[in-house]
Amino acid sequence: MCGRFAAGNHADLLMEYYRVQRDATAGQVVLPNFNTAPTQNLLVVAESAEPDHSRELRVMKWGLVPSWASDPSIGNRMINARSETAMSKPSFRHAFARHRCLIPVDGFYEWQAAERSDAPAMRGTTGRPIKQPYYIYPTDGSSLPVAGLFDVWHDPSGANPLVTCTILTTQAVGAMTTIHDRIPVVIEPSNWDAWLDPGVTDKQVASSLMQPASVIPLEAVRVSREVNAVSHHGAELIAPLDPSELPISL
Repeated sequence: MCGRFAAGNHADLLMEYYRVQRDATAGQVVLPNFNTAPTQNLLVVAESAEPDHSRELRVMKWGLVPSWASDPSIGNRMINARSETAMSKPSFRHAFARHRCLIPVDGFYEWQAAERSDAPAMRGTTGRPIKQPYYIYPTDGSSLPVAGLFDVWHDPSGANPLVTCTILTTQAVGAMTTIHDRIPVVIEPSNWDAWLDPGVTDKQVASSLMQPASVIPLEAVRVSREVNAVSHHGAELIAPLDPSELPISL
């Protein structure tokens, strides 16, 4: 699962990096947040539904609500979609065919379970092992183009449509498995056009564009457990817990 990430770049920088032609945020401001959590608003890159099919920067809520859902609270448990099954699962298959997007992140957090670590497990007041959070980010400091799906849900009352998204994940490999068994999917720049194009409806073609984030050189550092609380969202959260430790190359 990818349940938290850092998003510190402002809209204008994202528009430049992702070659976005139109700001479609409609005045909605998404502030830099180094502890972005489910149900919060995200800056997302998608293709416009307008005839010109320009690339847009949009605001979406994290937690996908399918267009057919009777209750939008379903989105609270739809923050991730497994890339292995998204093309066929009822909750995601329509979005996978026509509503694909990019979710720009600086890096993401995963929590290492005690059995994955060589260090003795620390235990909380309940006696259960305390998981260690890691911050995982591109080695070169660039933005990570995480693959996402989105959908539009219409409230029966006629209120404004709710636009929501989910992050695609896949099986982790290599050194990443010592931290967590899943990793976000990314779309490499050469494939952005095809991934975002709603005209590419062949699910096998779309599936071929997905890669595990580890195709991009990544590093991981242990960070403070302050990240466990969504009320903390400053840049200090991504600082190494022990500055003397070298990052782990993934």
